[in-house]
Amino acid sequence: MKKIKTILSLIILFGALSFSCEDLVEESESTEGNIKGTVVLSETDITIEEVQIECNGVQVISGSLGDFSFENIAEGTYTVNVYHPKYESLTVEVEVVGGETVELKLELILRESLLNITSDDFVIIGEDTTTTIFLDSSETQSSFNINNEGGEVLSWTISSSENWVSFNKISGTDDFEILFEVDKSNISQAYDTATIIVTDIKNGSESISLIVKKQLPQLEIASNDFNDDDILDFGLELTNGLSFDIYNAGGNYDMEWSISKDKDWLQFDNNYTGLNDETIALSIDRNFMDISYDTATIVITHLETMLTKTVTVAAEKAIPILAISSDDFTITDQDTLIDFGFSSTNKSFAINNAGNGVLNWEISSTADWLTISDKNGSGSKNINLTVQRDAMIYPYLSTAITIRDTDKGKEKTVKVILEKDFSSNMVAGVLSFSEELAYLYTSSTDEATTNDIHFSDDFFYVASKNGSKIVQYNHQFHYTQTFNQSFTGEAYSMTNIGKDLYYSDSQNNAIYKITNESTLNTSAHINLPNSPRGMCTDNEQNIWVCYGNASIRKFNGSNTQLLDFTIDDIATTGQVVDIEVIEGRIFVLSKQYIYEVNTTGAILNSIQLSNNSAYTDKYLTSDKNNYLYVSRNYAKVDVDGEIFKVDKELNDKTLIVNNQVAYSPASPHGYGGIAMFNGLLFINQEGYNLLEAYK
Repeated sequence: MKKIKTILSLIILFGALSFSCEDLVEESESTEGNIKGTVVLSETDITIEEVQIECNGVQVISGSLGDFSFENIAEGTYTVNVYHPKYESLTVEVEVVGGETVELKLELILRESLLNITSDDFVIIGEDTTTTIFLDSSETQSSFNINNEGGEVLSWTISSSENWVSFNKISGTDDFEILFEVDKSNISQAYDTATIIVTDIKNGSESISLIVKKQLPQLEIASNDFNDDDILDFGLELTNGLSFDIYNAGGNYDMEWSISKDKDWLQFDNNYTGLNDETIALSIDRNFMDISYDTATIVITHLETMLTKTVTVAAEKAIPILAISSDDFTITDQDTLIDFGFSSTNKSFAINNAGNGVLNWEISSTADWLTISDKNGSGSKNINLTVQRDAMIYPYLSTAITIRDTDKGKEKTVKVILEKDFSSNMVAGVLSFSEELAYLYTSSTDEATTNDIHFSDDFFYVASKNGSKIVQYNHQFHYTQTFNQSFTGEAYSMTNIGKDLYYSDSQNNAIYKITNESTLNTSAHINLPNSPRGMCTDNEQNIWVCYGNASIRKFNGSNTQLLDFTIDDIATTGQVVDIEVIEGRIFVLSKQYIYEVNTTGAILNSIQLSNNSAYTDKYLTSDKNNYLYVSRNYAKVDVDGEIFKVDKELNDKTLIVNNQVAYSPASPHGYGGIAMFNGLLFINQEGYNLLEAYK
């Protein structure tokens, strides 16, 4: 930068000049001066026009010859500022003397080149302009300007990070408008980006961010076969002939898609993938349909965007539906029931087809006292049932009839019940099953001693005191099979959850499970801390088990312990042997008492059965209504077996059976297991192969 200072001196020679007072006054009043000058390129005589010169708040612009001037400026010292965008700025100080003109020569130094990028398409965020250009799906072109804001010549080049961007010019000098274009066919995704770099060969570079949205294909479907609900419906008869179209409603690029279904009965006549427009022909195979009306969903997926369209296909099939009806039916929560009562011998029900097609069926029942008119057939049929009452030895009989659709395996069940009035309390005397119960007895007299007896819906069971043995019989008391553990133990009590039989082993401190009443699990189902005794189930199908030390535990079918409490008042003397739960009320049997307790172990009520130390109360059962029943045995031979009936409120007890028990070498003697089934009270004699039943 140059600074020029001009000093003008006025030398007054008083001896050489003469003047009047009037002249002196006029001269002293001239207090303003002028500034003029020329702007040139430094170290040359080349003038520069359009330069901005500012002095004392006044701005002027140099003319075509670089000339400028400031007139009538008061005397004083001034700063002159000089500016042009392509030249270095200049500041000079000037002293103005009244009546004189200061002449200046302002020399400016040329600036280097200065790159600046502008574009009308730059994205504006708020009040700020970014260096980002966005091309929407319909746009393929844009532009930007290269500007040289310096003095020297600007040499530039252009490049892109992606090969799908092309330019009208990739190199040049000074100012230029750059047009560029993108080839979206080379873009493989919905959005893509590129970086455009403009390089000043001498001083560096600037970049532009380019964001491009591709005009993607748009997946659409159409069909002339759609019904009013936009469903392709094959109805009951069509197997082919329906179709729909896949087409591209978007950009001019390939649309790759895949197609899938969710039902096997629906079939395609083409591959599961495709490209662009295609007609999908459909057919169905009703052999794979298992219901009379079904729908399938076809999903078409655009593989680039993963957007989907769906098509619903419907079809019907002539499927028979098994139905039964009868004027003799009584419908309960658990059963469809035909009740023959005390006198009827013939009743009937009808098999009907509530669907379409041919219904094939068969009927089965295990009761030998029931005659069924037709055991199999097709279509609708009236089925007659006849019962034989003469051979009844029980006051109450029941069986289940199963009607099965032989093609689909669907079943209906009808329960048949009948009753017979016996004049005596004793049911046909003592029932002897010596042949069957002989399976409990081998060489040891102790092995003849039995514990609990139990009825399930299909079987009758006896628990052996020796060897942890369970013997299974059918309801006609014919031997079926024996479940033997491989270790020594004592099977004490039994209960059922569904088809699974559970029994307690008082020697091995465990509960074992016979799955589906056919397979013995050799490992313990529930391990217990003490010797378990009696067991039962409640209305929620939970297992309750008691211990001799008056402890009670409750488990669900998944072996989760729900309760654990002790009846503290009888913990040392109680000798609790059995438990019965009736509608949430808990009853336990000790040696000579029945107690009602709550889940904290508190005794709510009790009744004493005997104070004779020779008596041992063994098992407890109920009619699940009003009464409890207790079996009793004795520590001596040749005694009467006794059965007590006790009201549920524990107010009164009645001796309802007092029968001579046959002698056997086995010990102890008297009554053991006790169970209610089909309105009868069954009791087994310990140490002897007799089972008694009382009405």
